[in-house]
Amino acid sequence: AASGPKDVVMILDTSGSMSKKGRFALMQKAAKWVVNTLTKYDTATVIDFSSQARAMDWGSGSTNLQKMDDVGRAKMRDYIDNLSVIGQTNMPAAFTKAFAALDATHAAGGGSGRGLAQTVILFLTDGENSADSSPVEVVKARNTADFSARVFTYSLGSDSRGSDAMMGQLACDTAGVHSKVDDGGNLEKVM
Repeated sequence: AASGPKDVVMILDTSGSMSKKGRFALMQKAAKWVVNTLTKYDTATVIDFSSQARAMDWGSGSTNLQKMDDVGRAKMRDYIDNLSVIGQTNMPAAFTKAFAALDATHAAGGGSGRGLAQTVILFLTDGENSADSSPVEVVKARNTADFSARVFTYSLGSDSRGSDAMMGQLACDTAGVHSKVDDGGNLEKVM
């Protein structure tokens, strides 16, 4: 996605439909693979979402992006391992939570030291948005020059076709890339 220090937000779908055809396990494995590629110069966090969105709590209620040293990567892998599936697919809530974490990190002077200039959002889902609003509108409103986040979208499974146009737009509008991964496909290779 980006070379050099970067700030990474992984948005992971934990809605009930992710329990189909091994998608949830595939997503967890790929997300932990991404964590393992991060270095002590990167910062990252996880937003998981279903009917509501949740930001990873790094301790004492902090949801800011954290350094990806050995401890940070271990905490992130543990968090990903302990996710479970239930609920619907509220995509706008996930992006709202992601940009709130970026805002808080920026306000605290955190990030990889590049002023959040290399911000990457990895968005993994198998479903269609169940909310009344669109995640595209959230990204348009919140992806300011402070971040200029590139959104890389990953549609998981054969029944995600209904959201392909929206996923493509999220990526295209932010100089990201949209990828489709069939059930049983190699998500790590695509990422």
